[in-house]
Amino acid sequence: MPYKRPNYYTIYFSAGSATLADSTTYYIGSNPVAFGTGHTPATGCVNYAMRSGRIIALHTCFSFGNIPTNETVEMYVRKNDTTDYAVSTTSNLGAAYSYISNNNLNIPIKAGDYLQLKLVIPAMVTNPTTSRMDGLAYVLV
Repeated sequence: MPYKRPNYYTIYFSAGSATLADSTTYYIGSNPVAFGTGHTPATGCVNYAMRSGRIIALHTCFSFGNIPTNETVEMYVRKNDTTDYAVSTTSNLGAAYSYISNNNLNIPIKAGDYLQLKLVIPAMVTNPTTSRMDGLAYVLV
């Protein structure tokens, strides 16, 4: 049986331990260091698309040292530091383990595009501490 090239691949996102601050935007890439507002493409905290295709799904998991209050957060896929595609604008992080997922994405990417997750945190009554995040984007080629 000849080898058949898969018609999808995954892109991994990760952010390490930090306390998420009020009214702050975080950029998450492939470097599993603490969440940081300074993580921009210029700092190298990005993922590069290996092949052209479409991001069709994104699944993330957050874990916290303490349970934050249940305010609404927003998550986007940021492409080439110019264009944001909404993953969710109505998610809540009000549990020890919280998830942001979307199986209905249609984000076009080209080989060489660089990608980050953009997480927008509102003013919170109780901020999460020891926050960690891992996520996978599924790319259909």
